[in-house]
Amino acid sequence: MLPSPSFLLPMDSLKAQALLKRTGELG
Repeated sequence: MLPSPSFLLPMDSLKAQALLKRTGELG
């Protein structure tokens, strides 16, 4: 994976939190 720009990090973190929350609810 290519290093994402600093301004994309917040969005990536939000996506990661969403995925973790979704997986947590499923499993």
